[in-house]
Amino acid sequence: MLRPGIARGRDVLRPGQLIDDKYRIVRLVGEGGMGAVYEAEHAFLERRVAIKVLAAGMTGSAEAIRRFCREAKAAAKIGHENICEVTDVGQTRDGMPYIVMQLPVGRSLAELIAAGGPLRIGRAVDVATQALAGLSRAEFLDALGRLGVSPFQGEPEEVVEEACRD
Repeated sequence: MLRPGIARGRDVLRPGQLIDDKYRIVRLVGEGGMGAVYEAEHAFLERRVAIKVLAAGMTGSAEAIRRFCREAKAAAKIGHENICEVTDVGQTRDGMPYIVMQLPVGRSLAELIAAGGPLRIGRAVDVATQALAGLSRAEFLDALGRLGVSPFQGEPEEVVEEACRD
């Protein structure tokens, strides 16, 4: 399990920064109250991934660390094409916990709406069907309920128009 500790330095990873000597940060993808998601590349495999980090202000909370770890474990067990697979977890030298997952391919729902306004009915049904297919996994919902984890808040930035791909 990851250990609580105060992340030193800024609550931001920089492009080019190397995490755990294997993940090179490419760019910030998005951020919220609990942390941020970055696009990164595995330094040896040259594979693009997403890295979710817990906000530095929360790294001193044992409960926040436990929730972060439970989220990673629950998401890693899903195994569904519409849910990004978790492939690794760790902690930076500064004490910032992170989760490594597939990098979603495509535009987020927020980007789709910003680019073209409300979706046509057929497209909206397609996007909703993909999102609900991933969420409907009994193991996923059961695991989340038992663990008290709710990583999906229904925000448009969390819905991507295509399934996660390598």
